[in-house]
Amino acid sequence: MLHKALWILLLFFSQKTLAQEYGLEFMGHEVNPDQRTSLTIGELQEICFDDNFELSFELKFKKNVVSYFGYIFRMVNAENQNIDLLYNSRNTEKFRIVNKDLSLTSNFGLDSSKLYNRWSKLRFLFNHKTKELSIFEGTKFLEKKVIAFNEKNCLKIYFGGNKNTKFATKDVLPMYIRNVTLSKGTKVVNFWKLNEVSGNIAKETVKAGSGIVTNGSWMLVRHCEWRKRIDSTFKGQTTFYFDRSLNHFLIHSDEGSFYFNEKKSATISRPFNKKHIKFTFGDQSYFLKESQNGVNVRLNQKEIYFYDSKTNSWNTPANLNPELTEYWHHNQYFYPKDTAIVLIGGYGQYTYKNNFQKYSFLKKEWSKLKMNGDRLEPRYLFGIGHTKKLDKSYIFGGYGSKTGEQEINPQNFYDLLEINWKKLSIKRIYTLESPEYPFVAVKSMVIDEKNQVFYALIYNQLNFKSSLQLVKGSLIKPEYEVIGKPIPYDFQDVASSADLAFDEENQKLVCVTNHFDRLKNLSYDKVYTLDFPPANKDASISQTKNNVVKWLTILAITLIVLVLLVLGIFFFRKRKSKIQLFSKSEENFDNSKIQIHAIPVESSIEKENVRSKLILFGGFQFLTAKGEDLSVHFTPLVKELFLYLLLNSIKWNKSVNSQQLNDLFWYDKTTTSARNNRSVNLTKLKVIFEQVGHIQISKESGDWQIIFDPLHVFVDYYDFLKLTDEKKNLSKEEINLLTKIVSRGNFLFNLEYEWLEPFKSEISNRVIDAYTSYSKNLNFEADAQEIIEIADRIFVFDKVDETAMEMKCKALVVLGKHSLAQKCYEHFEKEYQLLYAEKFNKSFKQIINGI
Repeated sequence: MLHKALWILLLFFSQKTLAQEYGLEFMGHEVNPDQRTSLTIGELQEICFDDNFELSFELKFKKNVVSYFGYIFRMVNAENQNIDLLYNSRNTEKFRIVNKDLSLTSNFGLDSSKLYNRWSKLRFLFNHKTKELSIFEGTKFLEKKVIAFNEKNCLKIYFGGNKNTKFATKDVLPMYIRNVTLSKGTKVVNFWKLNEVSGNIAKETVKAGSGIVTNGSWMLVRHCEWRKRIDSTFKGQTTFYFDRSLNHFLIHSDEGSFYFNEKKSATISRPFNKKHIKFTFGDQSYFLKESQNGVNVRLNQKEIYFYDSKTNSWNTPANLNPELTEYWHHNQYFYPKDTAIVLIGGYGQYTYKNNFQKYSFLKKEWSKLKMNGDRLEPRYLFGIGHTKKLDKSYIFGGYGSKTGEQEINPQNFYDLLEINWKKLSIKRIYTLESPEYPFVAVKSMVIDEKNQVFYALIYNQLNFKSSLQLVKGSLIKPEYEVIGKPIPYDFQDVASSADLAFDEENQKLVCVTNHFDRLKNLSYDKVYTLDFPPANKDASISQTKNNVVKWLTILAITLIVLVLLVLGIFFFRKRKSKIQLFSKSEENFDNSKIQIHAIPVESSIEKENVRSKLILFGGFQFLTAKGEDLSVHFTPLVKELFLYLLLNSIKWNKSVNSQQLNDLFWYDKTTTSARNNRSVNLTKLKVIFEQVGHIQISKESGDWQIIFDPLHVFVDYYDFLKLTDEKKNLSKEEINLLTKIVSRGNFLFNLEYEWLEPFKSEISNRVIDAYTSYSKNLNFEADAQEIIEIADRIFVFDKVDETAMEMKCKALVVLGKHSLAQKCYEHFEKEYQLLYAEKFNKSFKQIINGI
C-alpha cells in the first residue's frame, strides 16, 4: 500500500512538467550544412541484439520551413547493412524506407499533415526469423516489409545527419524527436528521453549508453530561457505594441517599423516615407484589433495619432518641441470592438495618478470614469491583464503613494485588483506580503482564465542594472512563483519601458525592452520569446526506473527520519530533558563555512562594461564584470560596515582604526566579542571581494582601508568626486557624465545611517553647485529645454531649491507653457510651506518678470 502511495505521490509531483514540450530539435535545410543536427546512438556503448527487437520514438515536424526533405533515421549494423527512413514533402508517397540499395517506397498510411501539430509515436519491429519489418503508429498497425538485415549484430542509429564514412549525410529533416526506445519484447533495453536543456550528450537512463548530439537545440530550454530575437539601435525615440496580425511586437522609430518574423526567423523592416520626429517622452502605442492598425497616445496633450498598416504611415506631425509627460508608465484598457480606450494611472510632476481617462473613438471626446468599490491607490509601473471577453481586468503591483504625492511615503504596492468594466467597480483580491527585495511589473500581464493564474514580468525598480523575472501568480489567493531565467534590463523610469504579450498561434510569451539614451538620442530595443508554458530548468522529470528507485529511496529515508524524530521527541519529553535551540548569530559564525553562491544572470555586457561595478547612486548594487549581482550576499551589518570603510577610504583617503569600528558597530560588546565580530564580518567581505577581484581590505598601516583598481572596478562615487572636486565650471561633456551618474537616483537613498548623512549632504551640495554654475552659461531662448532638465535634476536633491524653481518657471514660459510654469511654482510654494512653516516671499509674477 505504501509503495502504491509513493508512486501516486511521485506522479503528482511530475505533473507540473508534463505540459512543457521536451525533445531534440533537428536543424535541416533551413541552415547551412555545418549547422545541421545529428544524434548518434551506439557510438559510446555498443547496442547489440541477437533476436527480435523494436525501435520506437516520437516524431513531430517543425513548422514554417521551406524544404521538408531528409533523413529521420539511418540504422546501420556491423555488416554495413542499413535501414533508412526518409521524408520528402514533394513526393506523392512522402515517407520512404530504404534497405541497402533497395527503396521500399511506401507512405504506410500515416497522415503527415498531423505531424506539424502533434507528436506521433512510430514503432519499428524487426523480426529475426521472418526477416520482416512491421511498422506501427502507436498501437495502430501500418504495414509490413521484407528486409535484408542481420539483427544478430551490433547497431548504430543515426537520427538526422551523420559522419559515418560509408553512410554520411547532411540531408536532415527539420523535425523534433523524443522518447527514443529500444525494446526486446515488453522489456525496455535502452531509453533516451531527450529532455535535456543543454550540452551535447543525450542521456540514456537504463544502461548509461549516452547518445552524441551535434548542433542540437533542446526544446525544453526554450521553456526556461528567453531567446533574443531583436537587438537593435534606432535613432530617436521609439514606440511599440504587440501586433496580433503579426504575432509579434511591432517597433516604430522615426524612420520605419520593425518586427521579428517567426516563419522566416528574421527581422522585417519597412521604412517610412516621412522620416520626421514622430514620438516623444511618455508616448505609448497600442494595437487596434478591429482595424488591425496602431494608435499612439500622447496623454499629456490629450492627443491621439493613428498608424495605417497598409500604407505603413503615421499621421503624427513633426514633434519639434518635445516635452516631458505627467503620465509616465500609465496603462490601458480597450473596450470591445475598439470603441474606446481607458488610460489608467501614471506619474509626473512629483505626483502619482489613479484616474481613469476615457477616450471615445466614436465620439472623439475625452471623459473621466468614476470607479466604485475599493480604491486604486495612485501609482505607476503596474501590470494589467484582461479577460478574453474584455469584461474584467486585473491590476498587479506598482509604485506610488496613498495620497498621490511623491513626498508623502512613496511605496511599492503588492496587491491584485479586479476591475469589472460593466459595473465600473474595483475589488481588491489580495495583498502579498512584502518581499525581501522590492519589485514592480511591466505594462501587460497574460491572463490564464482556465487555470486562474496570470503571468507577469517583475523587476527591482531601484536598480539601473535590473532584470526582468517571469512570475506566475494566482488570481484567487496571495501566492506566486518565479519561473525561468531573468532578462537583463537597464531601467530608468523616464527612459525605459518593457512589455509582455502572448503569441497564441505559436504558443510563446513575447517580451520587448526599450531604453532611450537622451544624450546620444538613441533607442535600444530588444525582443525575446519564451515557449509556453514556461518552466524552470530543474523541472524536467525523468521517468525511468532508476529515478523512481531514487525517489522511493529518498521518500523512504524521509519517512524513517520522521519516525525516528517522533520517537526522539517522545523519549526526551518523557525524560523532561531541556533542548536548547541555537540560532546562527554573528557571534557564532564559523569562518570556514562562509560561502558565496553567485546568482546566474544572463549577461548583456557592452564593450565598455568590462569592469565590475559598484553603484551607490539610486541604491546599492555590486555587479561583477560578468554581470552577476553580489548585492544579495551583503547582510545589513556587512553592507553598513563595507560602506563605512569604502566611503571613508575614497573621500578622505584614510583608514579606519579598529576602535572606531567597535564604537560604531559593537559598542555593546566586550572587547573580545567585538574583536571576534569584526573579524567574522571582515572575513565575509573578503570572500565577496574574491568573486570580484581588484578590490581588497588593506591593513598595512595597522588600520582598515578598502583599496580598489579603478581600471577594473567602477565606483560611481569615486568618479563623482573626481568630476566635482575641481573648483571650476564643468564642460558640456563633464555635465553629461555627471548626469549619467546622478540620474540613477539619490545617493544610497534607501539606506539611513546617522554617519551617512554628512556624505549625502555634501553630495547634494556638489550636484546643485555644479548644475547651477553650468546653467549660468545657458541662454533661456536657445537652451530652455536643457534648463528645465537641469532644474529637475536639482529638485531630486533639493525640493525647495529656489534657483532651480526660477530657472524652470522662466524656461517653461519661454516655451509658451504657462500652465506648466504655474504648476511648477505652486508645487514649490507648497513644499516650501511644509518645510519652513511660512509662505514663500516671491510671487509667480515677480519670478517670470525677470526673464
